[in-house]
Amino acid sequence: MIQFNSIVLSLIILVSFIKSTYVPGSPWSETVWISGNIEEVKWSWQEKDGTPKIDQIDYIVVDFMTGSDYDNILLQNVATLPPNATNTLFKVPKVSQDGKLYFFRITSFNKTNAAIDYNWSTRFTILSANPN
Repeated sequence: MIQFNSIVLSLIILVSFIKSTYVPGSPWSETVWISGNIEEVKWSWQEKDGTPKIDQIDYIVVDFMTGSDYDNILLQNVATLPPNATNTLFKVPKVSQDGKLYFFRITSFNKTNAAIDYNWSTRFTILSANPN
């Protein structure tokens, strides 16, 4: 049984290396944004020999999120963009709690509006415009 589990785990890891995907660029873990500022959210497309290919993606949706790894909470839809987009501007909202609690999710959709891939930035910090 252990050998079978090792084989399955190896296949899962292998598939993750051959899958084409969007890779978040910024913000990253050390980023601190201030409410009210306009910031740039960046990502890149990394084409692998696997799937999906970028021509199979109809559009992407960028969402501003909070919550745990298993209970993501949508705070705001930021943008719906063509698949070759690599950035969007974002007005940092006033948040109910300052801290390293926020992240972006990039969802890619195929031509039948089915979500085919999800990618998340790391959590980053948002501070109030006037923290006093």
